[in-house]
Amino acid sequence: MYRIFLSFKYLTSRVIPFLAMFSVALGVMSMIVVISVMNGFIVQTRAIARGTLADLTVSPRILNAKDYYLETIHGTPKVKAVSSHLVRQGIISTRLSGLGDATNQQDLTFVTILGVDYESEKKASAIESYLTNFEEEERFLYEVDDVSSPFDLSIDSEDFRAQRYIRDGKLVIIGYQLALRLGIRKGTYVDLVSYSINPKKDISLQERLSPRHDKFICAGVFHSGDYEFDLSFVYMPIDRLRDFALAGEGEVSEFAVTLEDYRYSQSVKAELQERFQIEEGSKTAWVQTWEDKEHIFLNAVDNEKSILAVILSFFLAFGCFAIFIILNMMVREKTRDIGILNSMGATFGGILIIFVLNAMIIAFIGSAVGLLGGVLICDNINAIEQWLEDTFGLVIFRPDVYAFDRLPVDMRTHEVVYIITGTILLSAAAGLVPAFRAARLDPVRALRYE
Repeated sequence: MYRIFLSFKYLTSRVIPFLAMFSVALGVMSMIVVISVMNGFIVQTRAIARGTLADLTVSPRILNAKDYYLETIHGTPKVKAVSSHLVRQGIISTRLSGLGDATNQQDLTFVTILGVDYESEKKASAIESYLTNFEEEERFLYEVDDVSSPFDLSIDSEDFRAQRYIRDGKLVIIGYQLALRLGIRKGTYVDLVSYSINPKKDISLQERLSPRHDKFICAGVFHSGDYEFDLSFVYMPIDRLRDFALAGEGEVSEFAVTLEDYRYSQSVKAELQERFQIEEGSKTAWVQTWEDKEHIFLNAVDNEKSILAVILSFFLAFGCFAIFIILNMMVREKTRDIGILNSMGATFGGILIIFVLNAMIIAFIGSAVGLLGGVLICDNINAIEQWLEDTFGLVIFRPDVYAFDRLPVDMRTHEVVYIITGTILLSAAAGLVPAFRAARLDPVRALRYE
């Protein structure tokens, strides 16, 4: 009992131990807040990246064999929907013809032209929500006339050229960021330049690739929330893209596969790879999950979280070092008390526990205060961010840079437990050295000058 009493007495006799508690609390609070915000960013960025990609992507290696691939994929368990894509790289502009000449590089933008069958695409992706993801004042400028039939456009009956374009199916849907960059609105004429591929072998590259150019009308704009996707993709009906690029009737670049539950992605991927395996080392298709396609980006985000965690751990290390310094000072100051306790029969373990308890009490109280502060900040982080901006003009978060308008927070219980447990263990370790030094004091030497 005397150990607990003396531990509290030593801690409350001076202000310095409270400064150590404050250091520990600040470190714990910082780690909880930053790690929770990073978790929120990771969840949001994964959701955005995931929103523009299918669960699985099957890239065929045999041309004009669409039915074979669709039958194989649909026959695989856990597959919910499949959409065929024809992909071509191209250049888009509003100034190549009709509206003037392209005078500088900004008038030309490289894009990926994505040919889709809309009926199957809306089952395999969130394209329907992309077409209506606009503020009220932007709907007239960008939103398609009919979400159920987006590659259509209502026009003035006197615009005969537009009527011909619509009749021929020369309609595209472009990304929101691309529309902002080029000043494109619904009904704007755009030029697309792409290429056709000659399947013949033993011919030169110049003969295999032939440039293709045509004019289209923007039937509307999609807004996925992924900046890069909205800046670099153009949707077109797959049959129209086949005609434009002179592709074969059944030519498909990839199949977007949606699963009943993404938890089955690895097992379905393995099964599809096995089905597309002709012989050892030979495949008729490559299968990737969306995480496989975005692994560099996802790993970079996860790595940023790890780096921040390591950097912030120095705050905790500083708090533990403060505990070490304070307990060393306390041992020097209490040398006489330690000598008296030894002369009265206090054991080595008893003296050791007194100072280890000091370190543990500082760690427990500091961690509790840090946990409380971290939870309060995480729950009110957007209100705090707004107050800092309104009061001091300090902009911490810029919604125009990210695809979300609020600071995301995802506090995970197991990570909080790891932070607090690690803090307490480090504090106990920091207190062991001065505690051993105190426990090994010779009572005769301790009382020699008293």
